[in-house]
Amino acid sequence: MSFLSFDEALAQLLAAARPVAEVEEVDTVSAVGRTLARAQASGITVPPLDNSAMDGYAVRVADLPAAGTKLPVSQRIPAGSVGTPLVPGTAARIFTGAPVPQGADAVVMQELCEHADGAVAINHVPRHGENIRRAGEDICSGAEILAAGTRLAPQDIGLAASVGLATLPVFRRLRVAVFFTGDELSLPGEALKPGGIYNSNRYSLRGLLGALGCEVRDLGIVPDDLAATRAALRDAAASDVVITSGGVSVGEEDHVKAAVQAEGALDLWKIAIKPGKPLAFGKVSPRDTAPPPPPPPPPPRGRGGGARRPSPWGPSSVCPETRCRPSLPSSCWYGLLFSPCKGCVKPRRAAWPCAPTSTGRSRTGGANSCACASTPRAASTCSRTRARAC
Repeated sequence: MSFLSFDEALAQLLAAARPVAEVEEVDTVSAVGRTLARAQASGITVPPLDNSAMDGYAVRVADLPAAGTKLPVSQRIPAGSVGTPLVPGTAARIFTGAPVPQGADAVVMQELCEHADGAVAINHVPRHGENIRRAGEDICSGAEILAAGTRLAPQDIGLAASVGLATLPVFRRLRVAVFFTGDELSLPGEALKPGGIYNSNRYSLRGLLGALGCEVRDLGIVPDDLAATRAALRDAAASDVVITSGGVSVGEEDHVKAAVQAEGALDLWKIAIKPGKPLAFGKVSPRDTAPPPPPPPPPPRGRGGGARRPSPWGPSSVCPETRCRPSLPSSCWYGLLFSPCKGCVKPRRAAWPCAPTSTGRSRTGGANSCACASTPRAASTCSRTRARAC
């Protein structure tokens, strides 16, 4: 196999990557580091009203022809309250974030004012709109505030909170399984065996994955054994990504490459770089996934061509061996409820009622005989197997 360049290997890895599709809602305060699944828009205007950018006095510019003008203080407006319309020729004591009263067109910061005896001397002639933050100056209602695909930073969740978003839709975390091969590996805190080393790669790799916001499943140290390596791959295959460390070179104790080939497919394993030349990249699939159950058989037909009335025990009331669905209910010795063939009212505990073998012989009787009686009494027919019933 020819060596791949670093850029070629990276391109193949990125081409094989498949983004996570599942979306979950999380509290906005817990969304840092998550990836936003849908764009978010503001449902409100920010700020919602014209408000003061300073602690000071709300005034009419027309009432201040020169610096040093004194005006009576007509009201006090802290943040979180709404004042009354400003009476001409007066000033309103106002605090940062408080709505500017109707009629005021400037706010003079308190450092430029002198307050005494219910009046204030304004030592500055303001310009129109000075120190006023206008409604919608930051965000207009309906504007997109966060684009889909944004990896949310602390300032992003602060922005979302400022428009009242309590939760955010994010993609679920990438599930990554990791394991580390090598009989020589020990964990920090353990005594090193002769010829051993500490598993430092575990800590570096888990730190990198944690910083990326991955959900990490650590399978620990795997011995240098092909069967153990294959078992670890099968165990890890339920994750979105499996990352291993060690065992991908060509030595007799390197089993990852062979294990990946045995459990799936290997796409590349040598890169023209040092260190890091041996790299196994491929696909493994879980082997313990059960196939979907077969669809239920169609209901049997009655004599008149219509569907037979269902058993009172529901869809499970069928003979487990022949799958017939006759009319008289009984109890199976195996612990299942089903309806034996017509006439089988006393099933024996030694075998299934109405259970002829593939050769046409029942488990307890002769050819086409009923399993629940030693001697047939009346000719009847099972709706599925065409075997005689008692």
